[in-house]
Amino acid sequence: MALRERFRPIRIEAVGAESVVHLAEPLDGGCAGADLVVVKVHRDSRLETDQLVLLGRLEATRHVPRIHDYGNLSVDGAEVGWMAQEYCAHGSLDALIRDALPLGDAELRAIVAELAECLNFWLGAMGLTHTDVKPANILVRSRSPYELLIGDFGGIARNVRVHGRDPGGLLTTWAYAAPETARGRRGAPAAWWALGIIAYQLLLGRTPYEGAPSARVRELLRAGRRPALDAVTDPEWRRLIEGLLVVDPARRWTYEQVVAWVADEHRPPRFNGRTYRDVRGLADDLERNWRDGAAWLAGNGGRLADWLVRQGADPADVRYLRGLGGDRGRRALIRLTAQVIPDVTPRYEGRPIDARGLLGLARGGPADRELLREVVDGGVLADAARHRCGHPGCRGRCAVLDRVHADVPEIVARAEGKLSWLRGRVLRSRPGRPPAELPSAREWPMLWAWAAELTLLADAAGRVRALAAAVPREVPWWPDRLRLAEAADPATLEGRADLVVAQLLAPHAWRAAGGNGPHRR
Repeated sequence: MALRERFRPIRIEAVGAESVVHLAEPLDGGCAGADLVVVKVHRDSRLETDQLVLLGRLEATRHVPRIHDYGNLSVDGAEVGWMAQEYCAHGSLDALIRDALPLGDAELRAIVAELAECLNFWLGAMGLTHTDVKPANILVRSRSPYELLIGDFGGIARNVRVHGRDPGGLLTTWAYAAPETARGRRGAPAAWWALGIIAYQLLLGRTPYEGAPSARVRELLRAGRRPALDAVTDPEWRRLIEGLLVVDPARRWTYEQVVAWVADEHRPPRFNGRTYRDVRGLADDLERNWRDGAAWLAGNGGRLADWLVRQGADPADVRYLRGLGGDRGRRALIRLTAQVIPDVTPRYEGRPIDARGLLGLARGGPADRELLREVVDGGVLADAARHRCGHPGCRGRCAVLDRVHADVPEIVARAEGKLSWLRGRVLRSRPGRPPAELPSAREWPMLWAWAAELTLLADAAGRVRALAAAVPREVPWWPDRLRLAEAADPATLEGRADLVVAQLLAPHAWRAAGGNGPHRR
């Protein structure tokens, strides 16, 4: 009977080197009443039915798609194999990685645990291995709880206990292949190497060989070189991946080590050699050891979020801890501290960034002003304002920090716009060699510092006006700036922008008049 008499094709799911995969609807109640099935039709080879008899056993269906039917048929005078198997609506693990990342640490661990069970079943109970273990060949039957299946049988070796060289070649994808596979040898440990690559991909959304040609990857594997793992910052995940990506198959992690690693997921967090049962103590130590604490949080935020959820936290309240990396741990530390110990002074890079701390940075040296710019421009104050401040009238959040967070970037943007209109006139009036830009690289952090000071202090406007009034008025472009500074209302964004511009241009006006003027901080 022709396949079209047994199945109604819906769409082509995939076209591979070995087969074409169709999504189809069984006709006349076939395939045990399944609504949809996947029908794979080989291109030019018969089906090896002895393997399918083994894989079709009832006990195999936990980690193998249900095999509804199979056989061989004649196409253009040649016999080719076909098979109808279970359709998994969640698709493949490859699709999950592509579309659903980043996932929480607990969910990633659940995927690793299920993959370990799946591989152990194939390698142990079935005595089979797969030389092409990769996310595209792993089907997702369920996500709650996770049920993963090896869904492509093209890379099956009949007996994992055969470790000799394979004279017929190996079906494999080099990005997931083990070093011994590149040397023409197959065996159970290769599947655990593939799990290490998949774990890396679950964390980062890519393999460690991203962008490298397959020939280059194969060359590295033949040379016995493990891929670089510098991008894996979480120490626990680094331990798992390093254990699985051991070049020597005899020393590589297998099922027992992976299961032990997964079982360790409920361990309380550790920092600087200390185990914490209370998040307040952890947050306090992270904050006291600011740089190390921020780096630790960048690598362990997801696991900490899972631990906090198990302690009763609302998952939405700790979502910001997930998917951290690089500099994001610094801002997350401020938010964590505000969340669990809100009475402490907020810090960034170990420096206080409450109202008094910001004023100190604004009045400090170049490094202080640059740090202030980073704090304000980077949105850090939105989290710092969660701390209790003690200001009269502040309820729940620090209104002073919220005002700096909202106003200062706008003041700087307006000041920059005003300076762009004046740049040519100001620079042409300067004797000697003027700076190339206005504001210069040195002056840029000053804009942020002055805007912050004018926002924090009511009397800062008077000092700027006094500075502006002392400038000689014979410079052609200066009187207009002086008039605007004298009329500026510091309660408005526009007024503070005019004051910032006057403060920046006053030294330029002095130099245009042939003097140096008062020292500018």
